Amino acid sequence: MNKTNEINILFVSDIHENFDNLDTVTKYVTSKTKNYDLILFGGDFVTIPKPQEATEEELKIAENTTKKLITQLEKLGQQLIYIPGNHDSSRLFNNLILGSKKNTTNLHKGYQLIGQNLVIAGLGGSVVGIQNGEVIWDAYPYHSNDLAKKDLEQLLDDLKKDKKLPEKYQLILLTHCGPSNTCTSIINNIPQKQILSGIPFLYKLYNSYSLGELDSLKMKFFLNLHGHSHDSQGMSKIGDVKIINAGSVKRGNFSTLKIVKNEEWELKSVKFHLI
Repeated sequence: MNKTNEINILFVSDIHENFDNLDTVTKYVTSKTKNYDLILFGGDFVTIPKPQEATEEELKIAENTTKKLITQLEKLGQQLIYIPGNHDSSRLFNNLILGSKKNTTNLHKGYQLIGQNLVIAGLGGSVVGIQNGEVIWDAYPYHSNDLAKKDLEQLLDDLKKDKKLPEKYQLILLTHCGPSNTCTSIINNIPQKQILSGIPFLYKLYNSYSLGELDSLKMKFFLNLHGHSHDSQGMSKIGDVKIINAGSVKRGNFSTLKIVKNEEWELKSVKFHLI
């Protein structure tokens, strides 16, 4: 747990085994700062077309590549937290950890305290991508929105029941997919060609929270950090909850954030980078 009142975060996602671009990110980061307090990765280290159909050999190759990428990310900060994307090894969804450092964490369906009264929780994978009412992107592992909803509800229930957590705290959600109906999870601004790639339950959850309908929860939703939608890097809001898409390292995008604690944790700055 970070015991300071300031956390500097490097947020990257969707490398899709593009080592050259990750090398460029690494050079940029090392030229600007010694290292970050926290490295967050939003999923898709590699590009397995259909993880559920991958052979043992294909999984081993993907996991070996993933381990190399994780090793490089670990050099950029004090702690690495990641989740799997819909093109990663299916074994990452069973909390396989490929990092070499003790404080490297696969946070899929898990959570941890990262600062005073500040918790981060994770959910990897994707729902389907929809264009004009038709499925054009397959999902993994959430082939229906109800499956994603079920795992998110279980995660929130686990948080609610955990008596080791502070009585009141703020929550960062690290998800591969963002909420539906936000600019960070909608691809292409032409209405007839828009691809909707977000999770409906997250959108409804943040709406209900912002309307004061979830007062029984002991957490306050703070940030939702996500990837998946490569061309939709940026920030949006649903009520009081800030939504940030890091963009895709494969496309040359990544983000840096600074959060500070006064009475509560606040987003001090966010920068979107194109290399």
